[in-house]
Amino acid sequence: MSLMNRSIPHYNFHCNRGVLRILFSLRYLACVLSLQEHRMPTWCLESNVDLWVQGKPCWLGGIVIVLRRLGFTDDKLSLESLLNPEDVDMLIKAIPQKCTEWAHGQIESSSRLELMQGSGVERLRGGRSSSDPLLLRSYLLVRIRDRRVGLTRILTASHALEVERGRWMTVRSSSVHVPRAFRLCRMCHNDVEDEMHILFTYPHSDLEDLRKASSRCLAGQSRGLPI
Repeated sequence: MSLMNRSIPHYNFHCNRGVLRILFSLRYLACVLSLQEHRMPTWCLESNVDLWVQGKPCWLGGIVIVLRRLGFTDDKLSLESLLNPEDVDMLIKAIPQKCTEWAHGQIESSSRLELMQGSGVERLRGGRSSSDPLLLRSYLLVRIRDRRVGLTRILTASHALEVERGRWMTVRSSSVHVPRAFRLCRMCHNDVEDEMHILFTYPHSDLEDLRKASSRCLAGQSRGLPI
């Protein structure tokens, strides 16, 4: 997706990848719990339990760390629960919803993702729509690479506008970063150079024509959408 090193991770991509990893781990755990005692994976699980009891890092502990970040309470992450096939199955079923809530919270609480907040409605087959943040976003399907990269970067704050550059630049070799109010537009010098300014408010005749054309296009595309 050509994101910059200091950009916010693309939540849809990273959260989906994380879902697959934690689901694989829990399903493998459920599989091991169903094996007979003389199987090698069972011996490895017993070694993990010993490490857990000693308070040392282990595979089970790593699973708990991830689940705790997703909002699972400690009563569902006890050693007894992780060794109970029924409890593990309940965790597996709850993972997608927890990941959806986590991704939504990350987007809505970020000051850098204004263009992704309060939106994200995707059209599904059959005319249905959904605001699930884990759905594949339509802008990732744009065929022209430069346009796809441009859309992704502007939505995920992975660009070189002053609002982002000022986060990492310091004032006269000090440790103080440029305050947001001083990250002015390099063309008009009248407002903070952020995504909203460049896309919608910067006064330029060429941009005004593009905005009008985009508005007409969106008006035709948005019929039937829950706006």
